[in-house]
Amino acid sequence: MDTSLLIRYQRDKKSCQFADMSSTKYGMNQLWASGIPVTPQAAVESWVEKKKYYNNVNNTCAPHHNCGVYKQVVWRNSTEVGCAQAKCSKDHVTLIICLYYPPGNVIGQKPY
Repeated sequence: MDTSLLIRYQRDKKSCQFADMSSTKYGMNQLWASGIPVTPQAAVESWVEKKKYYNNVNNTCAPHHNCGVYKQVVWRNSTEVGCAQAKCSKDHVTLIICLYYPPGNVIGQKPY
């Protein structure tokens, strides 16, 4: 999995917009930040923070929150992870993308 190719494509050809990976074999989390430096570690930590909104017993997320990024990080079957970061000169934007294989966050399934 070459996340660095994807991140360069998003930076150079897509103006640091989020990637569309809906038709690939990977799961993905993305973080877009403007004006502040963000590391891949900080991105992953922000996704893990969503755990507080996730109820594993019911496999639900609190209203008005997104638990999908958390579920992807902790997905039980994912064995490979690749993360990359791009800094875009426009508006000092940082884009971080992590790919997971096999993908997780399957609707109706619990992550662990």
